[in-house]
Amino acid sequence: MTQPAPDLVRFDVVGDVDPERAAAQAARVLSLDEDATGYDQMVDRDPLERDPAAVVEDVADGYVSVERARKDYGVVVREVDVELAQYEVDDDATAAERKQIAADRRGWLDEDPKAVAERYRAGEVDQLDVIRRHGVILDWGTGELLATTTDQFRAMLRRRTVAHWAPA
Repeated sequence: MTQPAPDLVRFDVVGDVDPERAAAQAARVLSLDEDATGYDQMVDRDPLERDPAAVVEDVADGYVSVERARKDYGVVVREVDVELAQYEVDDDATAAERKQIAADRRGWLDEDPKAVAERYRAGEVDQLDVIRRHGVILDWGTGELLATTTDQFRAMLRRRTVAHWAPA
């Protein structure tokens, strides 16, 4: 039997989950999302080290929202003229945001997955935060925790992402 490549996560489908739907959901997590931010920006590097000017360029091009720029890269973007796609980095706020994310993110990844699922179902955290900040995979239709998949995804994040994070 062929083993998956060591840097790829294997998703086991268990229970009553439709395998095709689960595979499609996992593929969406690992590819482009609604902000069109590539998954490659989240692994094998520290997103807090991404050049803020590059993040602003992605915002101006419509690939990343202002909110996701802050949440995913710690870049606080000010809208100068939305119609002309003019944005700028708030350097002081970006430094503070990045410092706060660096201090908090290991705790996000260690939060109990069941608690994250409950917070998602209550509308307290969005889908991208569930995945990117907490490393939790749910059945997005029901909000049910996919425990085995979450364990596998978190292991991959720790191996491929956390290893690149600078100390807080």
